[in-house]
Amino acid sequence: MDNGLIYHVHARWETGRGEVVTAQGAEPKIIFSLAAQCEVAKPLWTPEQLLLAAVASSYIVTFRAMADRLRVEFLGFQLSVQGKLAKQGERLAFTDIVLNPTLTIIRHADRKQADQLLEKAEHECLITRSLACPVLMEPLVLVSEEILAQ
Repeated sequence: MDNGLIYHVHARWETGRGEVVTAQGAEPKIIFSLAAQCEVAKPLWTPEQLLLAAVASSYIVTFRAMADRLRVEFLGFQLSVQGKLAKQGERLAFTDIVLNPTLTIIRHADRKQADQLLEKAEHECLITRSLACPVLMEPLVLVSEEILAQ
């Protein structure tokens, strides 16, 4: 890869504990498994959940960097991500992923900029741009001055 960043993770199978993935310099290691194969007392992350977590974390990091650069103030930000896994021909694949960001802004006057920032972050998000399935967004913008007035 010319002038690019290279990321590396290592995964291994551990008998009775689930699988483990690590990345150099990152803690903690992640123990994961398919739900049906899980032989440990507590539920583990699945590869499907890890993919959605990558989408969520990448979108939040992208949104935050853009908001900081533009000096956009907001009171709160939450994101829920849902992925639909279905058969496509003979294979299972994600058929779509839906982002549900909830952004709380201070003033109604900031609404247009908030909507634009949410859309731009979805468009610029590295992980969502790298996926083969469609990524949809259903944003919710709350205005604190309107919430307080109720």
